Amino acid sequence: MTKREPWIVLVLTFVTCGLYHLWWQYSTTEELKRVSGRDDLNPTMDLILTLLTCGLWVVYVAYRNAQVVHEMYGSRGMQHEDKSTLLVILYAVAVFNGVTAFIAPMILQDEINKLADRVLGSAGPAPSTF
Repeated sequence: MTKREPWIVLVLTFVTCGLYHLWWQYSTTEELKRVSGRDDLNPTMDLILTLLTCGLWVVYVAYRNAQVVHEMYGSRGMQHEDKSTLLVILYAVAVFNGVTAFIAPMILQDEINKLADRVLGSAGPAPSTF
């Protein structure tokens, strides 16, 4: 799995008016699909549904991907705090403040980085900032 700096996800999402987030969502879902072996993860369909729903599908993808991370910890008998509900709350609050929608991907990326370190032993490509 590619490790990315969470703050880079924030900055690039903001600077590219959300285009980086689409690429990031696709990439991280593809990586989770590969390492988890779950065939029900379909990053291409997620991208299409995100575009068709004007971004609302992002909330579900974040929730589901956070659950996949949590399940991967659990399948190895490791304790882990499930962040999926927190991400949904952050997206819901973003309706009122707009800011928390940028924080949610940072939290998910941090969880993916921890998964790569602790569970998978940093298996996969070298750390990247993009």
